[in-house]
Amino acid sequence: MNMKNYLVLGEKWVRAMVFADEADANDYTEKNCAHIPYQRYSEAEFKRIYVNSGKHRLEYKNDYRQAVPLIIIH
Repeated sequence: MNMKNYLVLGEKWVRAMVFADEADANDYTEKNCAHIPYQRYSEAEFKRIYVNSGKHRLEYKNDYRQAVPLIIIH
């Protein structure tokens, strides 16, 4: 089974957060996504679904949630 650590959020400003593992993604969604539409994907699923979408990857330091890149999808 593939780890589902890619979290795609939003409707108008769609973005993906990539977490180090599923536990960190679970923790983030439980605390921050009560009223935000989101979907979880493995890396392979994300790449397949968003293959034809424009993406801008922003790198930043690991934070306490272990989210590494933020990917803006357009």
